[in-house]
Amino acid sequence: MEVLSVSWRSDLALLALGGSTVEHHRNFVAVRSPDRPTATWANFLLLRRRPTTPELGRLDDLFRETFPDARHRAYAVDDPHATPDDLDPLERAGFRVALTEALTAAEPAAPRSPHLSARVRPLHGDTDWQQRVELVAECSGATADTVQRRVATERRIAERSGGCWFGAFEGERMVAGIGTVPTGDGVVRMQAVDVLRDFRGRGLAGTLVHLAGRQAREHPGVERLLVVGSRDGHGLPVYRDLGFRTVERQASAERAGQP
Repeated sequence: MEVLSVSWRSDLALLALGGSTVEHHRNFVAVRSPDRPTATWANFLLLRRRPTTPELGRLDDLFRETFPDARHRAYAVDDPHATPDDLDPLERAGFRVALTEALTAAEPAAPRSPHLSARVRPLHGDTDWQQRVELVAECSGATADTVQRRVATERRIAERSGGCWFGAFEGERMVAGIGTVPTGDGVVRMQAVDVLRDFRGRGLAGTLVHLAGRQAREHPGVERLLVVGSRDGHGLPVYRDLGFRTVERQASAERAGQP
């Protein structure tokens, strides 16, 4: 299946770089992650179009056939102009639905209130990456195993893609971070701005996006920066303040506990 949405193409590229298998079929794409069989959005179907209510039974059969050991159902729709109405059949069937936004910019504008005291630089070596683990753990509150797996995947993706993770350091302590990953189509994906609670509201997020984005744009063939996030989240306003604009929406639906 040819994927129309640049944001879904970017997502699939990230998943493949992280070790997932991406299989293209006539009307859907199957993403499998054998090392993470219970991770919902590492094991899902990307559909050519939204399913209708009469089609949900056949779709469930397809999912069960594709992921025989899964205890969940997860579907996404490859429609760059998705609306909440596209997910009505799945929502009525008991799925939790979501609509995220994809924003792009040719180059980030300068932040109105830049953070001047932190030193921003790429991560190098095990010591820096361990600080990344500690940063993510404090920001996310996730379990130690979850954080270790996430950061190991981030490092693997950076090494395989030629991407880069940056840290903002106050003295020797990493207090914020961001990643940039080339995903094809002339796109660099901006990843996961994390800022320690005590350092929020000081312009660090905007400064990181600006500096990391400018460096990413210097790579040959890069034409635009891309970020995908929740419409109701706190991260996208930072990007909008730096000139990023919505170009697509992503529709998805999930249901847990499905035998």
